[in-house]
Amino acid sequence: MNIPPLDRMRKPIAMLFLGGAIVSVLTVIAVAWNGGQWQFSMLGIRVSAGHPKRYLVLGTGALLMTHLFWVGFKRSPREWLALVGRLVLLGVSLALSIVVAEQGLRISLRQGESSGNMQDLADFEQDEASVEVQAAHPLASVTRVSANKKLVYELRPNLDTKFGHRELRSNRAGLRADRDYTIEKPAGTVRIIGLGDSGMWGWAVHQHEVYMALLEVSLKEREEKQYEVLNFAMPGYNTFQEIEMLRYKGLQYKPDIVVINWCRNDYQPPFFATKKRTYDERDVSYVWLLLFDRPGFKRRTEPIVLKAGEVDAKFVDPVILEHSGWTGVKKCLQQLKALGAEHGFKVLVYGPMNDEAAAIVADIGLENYNTYELRQEDYPDVNIHGMHPRPEANRIHAEYIEKALDQRGWL
Repeated sequence: MNIPPLDRMRKPIAMLFLGGAIVSVLTVIAVAWNGGQWQFSMLGIRVSAGHPKRYLVLGTGALLMTHLFWVGFKRSPREWLALVGRLVLLGVSLALSIVVAEQGLRISLRQGESSGNMQDLADFEQDEASVEVQAAHPLASVTRVSANKKLVYELRPNLDTKFGHRELRSNRAGLRADRDYTIEKPAGTVRIIGLGDSGMWGWAVHQHEVYMALLEVSLKEREEKQYEVLNFAMPGYNTFQEIEMLRYKGLQYKPDIVVINWCRNDYQPPFFATKKRTYDERDVSYVWLLLFDRPGFKRRTEPIVLKAGEVDAKFVDPVILEHSGWTGVKKCLQQLKALGAEHGFKVLVYGPMNDEAAAIVADIGLENYNTYELRQEDYPDVNIHGMHPRPEANRIHAEYIEKALDQRGWL
């Protein structure tokens, strides 16, 4: 039986098209995995890809040709019409899926945006029942507008509640603590003050699991002196607010040691000093950016800093914006060092410091413990560098802060 040459070649050609489709799909996956330009080198041969649109088109076309060559071209008009119908249905389904994904991502981004409206917090204080809380971490429910416009907001005093399904208590001074501390420092007592944001404050951990609380418990086992650890940290604070909190409340307690926690977003303006994005642009796909251009996605979603004239002076001192960025961080830490010299306390900067932060701390001459010295591989079950450390990570941080203080002879 003679088989026409074209029929003999149909399936080998189909396999060639299938190979091309697989290569195209794998290339798109590689670009998405890398979030942008993908490169691969072996034996001096360099392969790169950075334009997934062409690979999507080529892959789709190759899959269609694979089907056509494998099944054959001899079809009735009805069969061709059915094939076209299936392709149209597939195209519409994909388009609808993309639209749903795009809208879902935009909704998620909008919900993740801070309102930047301190009036909302003031309204919540006045009438909690009229404000619908839609999160397990309703920060408005545990904070209040501060009389100090440089702080903007602070922890409510005398709390005994749940925050993120975790125990949260505050003392009459508005510190996360189970007891009050006297203004006058007891004789023979070493006082340590903690300055930080949500990580030191204890986001998503119980009261007794916060690492500053664990540090106080551990220090009390030492018999030669008495120790008190006062946690002045507050979620959302940046370096400027942390040091302002020391001025506003902390200095009156006459600390011997100040531990300031470095968090990787401390150089950024606080949430209330940024504009709210609408994510209503029609000329951009956030799904596409997230998959294939993550640097572009970051640029499109990073905070937009308010100008001084745009800050609501009713609640916020515009000086906060002047102390954002790395220049602002350096000014703040220089002020902290000067406060230490003036009031006689020692300063330890503690946390995962990147190159910029480490260079600033070294240039100023502050004692520090860079937690990037802790290797993640040594803690396989603990996200040791996480912004919001879990209980075991809190225990480890308490241990290393105590070691850092002890090694310097400060205890």
